[in-house]
Amino acid sequence: MTKHSNSLDQRTFERLSRLYIIALSTIALSVIISQILIGKYLHD
Repeated sequence: MTKHSNSLDQRTFERLSRLYIIALSTIALSVIISQILIGKYLHD
């Protein structure tokens, strides 16, 4: 039973790690896009 629990914990950790990376990537992308838009606005 411990092995099954450990496997479940490992899968949960991997899933959360993947979601964390996706969330950070989305935030970084939105910051980059907003900087580009603000730069274009200030240039005009």
